[in-house]
Amino acid sequence: MNKQSSQPKAVENVEEKIKVKRQKAKAHYDKTAKPLPELVVGQEVRLAPLQKNKAWDSGICLSKFSDRSYLIIENKTVCRNRVFLKPKEQSESDTLEPHAGYSPIHS
Repeated sequence: MNKQSSQPKAVENVEEKIKVKRQKAKAHYDKTAKPLPELVVGQEVRLAPLQKNKAWDSGICLSKFSDRSYLIIENKTVCRNRVFLKPKEQSESDTLEPHAGYSPIHS
């Protein structure tokens, strides 16, 4: 057996190769990524369940915790990443206001 072939070789430019690999991964991710709109304090939101196939919970945004996280109150106060929060859509009955000339008929 040759002594030179059994000796480990030092890999050169490791930091540069890692940097290039991360740049490629970021470029690939950024092709389809889009920024999410910020939530407003007091806004009703839906929280993604921690386990798949569970129902989404409702909550209210208390404050912005960091650039991507929010404090939400549901049954208790929780911190969630913006990716797992969706603004609660207002139902049609919430957005419709009674007609100006409408008055209920009482019998």
